[in-house]
Amino acid sequence: MLRFAKDCVDDRKYQEASLIYEWIWEMEVFAEEEYVDPADLEVLVEKEIVTVDLKQLALLTLYVDYQVREPEERAEDIYLYFSHYAFHDLHIEDMFHAGRENLTETEQFWNDWISLLKTKSGDTESRLLKEAVLYREGIEGLVKMANDNYKVHPSLYLEAMNEYDKNYGYSQIEKIGENAIEKIDSKLIIRSKIALKAACASSYLNHTEKLMLFCWESFRSDSTVRNLLRLFATREMAEQYGIRAEKALASRIKGNPITSIRNYELNQNIINNYTYNELNFYTGNFKAVKAVSKNPSGSLGWSNCFVGEGICLFLLYLFEDAVPSKAAKAVANSIGFSGLQ
Repeated sequence: MLRFAKDCVDDRKYQEASLIYEWIWEMEVFAEEEYVDPADLEVLVEKEIVTVDLKQLALLTLYVDYQVREPEERAEDIYLYFSHYAFHDLHIEDMFHAGRENLTETEQFWNDWISLLKTKSGDTESRLLKEAVLYREGIEGLVKMANDNYKVHPSLYLEAMNEYDKNYGYSQIEKIGENAIEKIDSKLIIRSKIALKAACASSYLNHTEKLMLFCWESFRSDSTVRNLLRLFATREMAEQYGIRAEKALASRIKGNPITSIRNYELNQNIINNYTYNELNFYTGNFKAVKAVSKNPSGSLGWSNCFVGEGICLFLLYLFEDAVPSKAAKAVANSIGFSGLQ
């Protein structure tokens, strides 16, 4: 069946090939006398029941769909195929070379494709939009798209920074970072990653004040112990920003972090109780840490889950030498700080 469909593509019988590909992606296989969910093509390939090059099949499907649809229908119809996992990592420009004939009326398709993706949230949608804008308009177009679409796709700022980084464009990276942290909601974790990227550029440019500001904004948007400790990298930064961390924690979003697999760029800076207590410790709020660490049975005064890391944290906090000893490094490694130098 697949070979016949490919022959139809090669013979430019796109309507016949389209019907076959639609049936293949929609088919479901049921096991007789088994009370389980039906299996689609992707499951059959995963379980090694059938052998198919899913990437090539997906590209041919898109190519054929482009050929048989009216110009104004192409973008919307092709987008629907990306609900299948096999399509998630495809690059849309590869579709143009999947068949023997060159695709026509591509100008309208690209315009419709970009307009559609601007309204769709999700990591796959963000990647496809980035690739489409870069393909059509270059890095400057990507920056403009980020400015226009930051509420839906804030990660476009980071993608633009990564593109400039390939040519050591630190000034452009820093400028994008300044613009991004002003626009993006401070509750979004992606804002922290953008701020860190900008901080790295500022360090190359010896812009100390901007470096410190970016590190502070990184902590505000992703309140982890690592981002907090970065604020104490220098005395100047500690005095300007490190001492402000405790007040920033007062406005935290409480709860357990929920990581969206499909839409990582809109994940929020939710601080669970355990991380909150760690941050309280490093900001010097020992009274709060002691209160939550008490063991109701009264034997030790700490809960069992805190004892192991609590002792290590106190040892590291009391360590005064400028260069950590082997023992201090071992203690740090035991609680996940493998980068201690």
